[in-house]
Amino acid sequence: MVPDISLSVEQSSSSKKEKARISLAITENGDGTERPPIWVIGSAKKPRCFNKVNINNLGIKWKTNKKAWMTAAIMKDWLCWFWSYIKARKPSRKVLLLMDNHSAHTKVVEDLKEENSVILNDIEILFLPPNTTSRY
Repeated sequence: MVPDISLSVEQSSSSKKEKARISLAITENGDGTERPPIWVIGSAKKPRCFNKVNINNLGIKWKTNKKAWMTAAIMKDWLCWFWSYIKARKPSRKVLLLMDNHSAHTKVVEDLKEENSVILNDIEILFLPPNTTSRY
């Protein structure tokens, strides 16, 4: 977002602020040797800046949402993709996943527990305490 004031010009308070956003889902193992592709959530299905670029060739996974937020549907897609990603690398692997307690995250985990999903057999999810995400 643009600053409210600068050294040269003070902007009027009545101007509408830019609210363009993206959300990133970044995953990495503890020693940094394995970094799955970053999931980017934007509000446009095909952003203008990627007009002549194939998004799939950028090494990211692009998802869309009107407000560019993580939703339960995107979170479930990500968790299923992550499970298949770790299974493809080492089938017997167990993973501890640290996540903040965002409502989309908790809803998907609760739904998977109700379904007795095999995903939760291989991925243990530990939620960070409330209001501590920025500290970690």
